[in-house]
Amino acid sequence: MLIGIHLGLHYNAIVKLKKENKIILNVFLSLFAVVFGINGFLKKEFIEKITLQSLYPLYSEDNIVMFLIDYIGILIMFVMIGYVILNLMKIKKKEKTE
Repeated sequence: MLIGIHLGLHYNAIVKLKKENKIILNVFLSLFAVVFGINGFLKKEFIEKITLQSLYPLYSEDNIVMFLIDYIGILIMFVMIGYVILNLMKIKKKEKTE
């Protein structure tokens, strides 16, 4: 979670694309985060595992591809959350200076 938010805060430095290509990438990543991130977050009971309310199993019933897609989706979801936080901080800073 923290790595994803940290990557989101440095998203502009990592992704250096033209504005129109960046918009396409942002839409794709947002859709991926909504479809696979939220689904994986709920299906894997991520909060319960992070707060140690349930045991973290050493095995998974899913195949490796779905396992990776779920966790990459969760990571991208937190990257996009960090990116939104960064943009909100920029807007708030711009309003203060005006």
